[in-house]
Amino acid sequence: MDVYQEFVKLMKNNKIKPEQKITLCYRQEFGELAVCKTKFYHCEKVPSYNNCPEDRYILKIYHLPVGKRNMRTINILPGCCMVIYDNHVDIDVDDINYNISYRDGLKIMESKYRHFSNEVFKDLVRKYPNYLLSKV
Repeated sequence: MDVYQEFVKLMKNNKIKPEQKITLCYRQEFGELAVCKTKFYHCEKVPSYNNCPEDRYILKIYHLPVGKRNMRTINILPGCCMVIYDNHVDIDVDDINYNISYRDGLKIMESKYRHFSNEVFKDLVRKYPNYLLSKV
């Protein structure tokens, strides 16, 4: 089942409603983990380019991020990882992405993962297990 179908299933079960506060964790364009505290409005499945086959459609999520006045969209590509949490969850992205050490008064951050690695999302789900949707 693709991400859109799972999203629609959550909406039918009233786990995600319009104007509900959620925390979206998804992969950015460059393959890094992105966390967005937002208010969900709706989602739709749209083609990513002209004459696109059905299996290449993207999930477009319309939302209003915390502290912003204008609605934004997030495009989730097919096959991408995504985790959704109910309400606003404080997720420490640096703790998940980096090994942090201190040497000679300097903070050294070494990445644990390569770009576009699914291990980031597996560790995210292990550390914060109370999610609504996990597409890992």
